[in-house]
Amino acid sequence: MGLLTDVDYVNYYKSLIEEEGAEAEIIFANNPRKILEYADSVICADIHTRARTKRLIKEAGGRTVLGMDDLLNAPVDGSGYNPDYGILGSNKATEGTIKLFPINCQEFVEGIQADIKEKTGKTIEVMVYGDGAFKDPVGKIWELADPVVSPGFTSGLVGLPNELKLKYLADNDFVGYGFDDLKDTYRSKISHLLLCTFTGMRLGSPWNGRQEVNGGYIVVKNNGDVVAFHSTIADEFKDFLVAKMLMESPSHSRHKDMYIYKENDKFYLKLALQLRFSLSR
Repeated sequence: MGLLTDVDYVNYYKSLIEEEGAEAEIIFANNPRKILEYADSVICADIHTRARTKRLIKEAGGRTVLGMDDLLNAPVDGSGYNPDYGILGSNKATEGTIKLFPINCQEFVEGIQADIKEKTGKTIEVMVYGDGAFKDPVGKIWELADPVVSPGFTSGLVGLPNELKLKYLADNDFVGYGFDDLKDTYRSKISHLLLCTFTGMRLGSPWNGRQEVNGGYIVVKNNGDVVAFHSTIADEFKDFLVAKMLMESPSHSRHKDMYIYKENDKFYLKLALQLRFSLSR
């Protein structure tokens, strides 16, 4: 059974094969070389470890060893193709077609950036964002089926912190607010969270929901300039925080996050998130 989905994937994939009129034998092994006891022509279906798997099977005597990145990496009778990833990252479009992972993404994002620069004089950063490392907020499952998270992005995004994917919030009213335009609703929620980090939340202890600021807020820039807000203009301070703060992942080694541990016969995954000022934004 799938740990998170309760789907019997062994029987599910076996049934897919048998529905096409073929016989299916499923072999479990930790060593990919084991498959050579049954066949010397192999398609490796893994994604992020595909190069290693193909290398191990070839070195062990595999005659024909392909990965999904070797399938449809060139057009076949006028079909679509992806020269870098083949059918990796593809999705079912209809019963008879699939949608391949996008190509020419770098040229695409740089073209958009150049067009907007020409028309407005502003330089914006552009990226094509896949679901390569995205947690589905409904199914709670990490989607790791794309070969890369972003196949194309402009140079200004290199080295920036990890960011949250908010597309799902924009497309779905998944908490049931029932409003036509959710932008202001979620902005209000996020700005309130940021305000609470200044006015009551403390590291390492549960927050009681009460604010502990009795006058105002002072923020000191790197150059010594002071930004001050009085508590009676909290909305203005919220706007300031939304505009100037980034969410990013802290040091994994220092905070020991992304670590699975067991407590009271239950397994937990520790996650960590930190907020950082970017007053130059």
